[in-house]
Amino acid sequence: MAIDWNQIRAVTFDCYGTLIDWESGIMAAVQAAVPAGSLPPDANAVLKRYAELERQAEAGAWRLYRLVLSEVGTLLAAEFGLVESQLDVAGSVGRWPAFEETPGCLKVLAARYDVAIWSNVDDALFAGTMPRLGLGALNPRQLVTAEQVQSYKPGPAHFREGLRRLGLEPSNVLHVAESRFHDVEPANAMGMQTVWVNRRGGAESSASGLPSGSSRETQPGRGPVPLLEVRTLTELLRHARLEPAAR
Repeated sequence: MAIDWNQIRAVTFDCYGTLIDWESGIMAAVQAAVPAGSLPPDANAVLKRYAELERQAEAGAWRLYRLVLSEVGTLLAAEFGLVESQLDVAGSVGRWPAFEETPGCLKVLAARYDVAIWSNVDDALFAGTMPRLGLGALNPRQLVTAEQVQSYKPGPAHFREGLRRLGLEPSNVLHVAESRFHDVEPANAMGMQTVWVNRRGGAESSASGLPSGSSRETQPGRGPVPLLEVRTLTELLRHARLEPAAR
């Protein structure tokens, strides 16, 4: 089964990992907390543990993402011998870089479709990220955060509220994400068309040296099946028969 582009009215995105390079952003925060004279910890191990701890922290009663990151940072510092007072994961979120292609690809898609972001983040932290996306100010229809729905994906609240705000049926929405666990699976379950952005593919990540498969997946290479798998947003544009923005 392939994407029915004639049905698509909106393209929705996860943010961190899909549009924003969360791995290199987190590792920059970790590097700043390495004790003087010590070697930095292995990026593969740090990011794998980060993903595990984040998932555990989000599984309980809802709380602001800033508090989730504070707990994760405290545990990472203890496990990897980092200076806790210098490991400010939450404070680093606004500095996490966008993938180079992100602003241009979003601009092209926004010229044809409604574009929205559904993210496990709080409003204040996302405010630091927003300028990196190149979309300008987002209106309430375009942004659903965990703070707004007081829930974390893969719970259904983001998807239900996002559809309500867009005023569309699930089949009219293409959801694009890096995480099959957090996004592809619940979006599939609600009847949306889905794209998995597998940025590593079969190669190692240039940012973190991780093997193929997302460090946020329990079993890399397995999981819910999207209608389309791409390595980049530029590849997604080609499938949509759209041209990348001129630089």
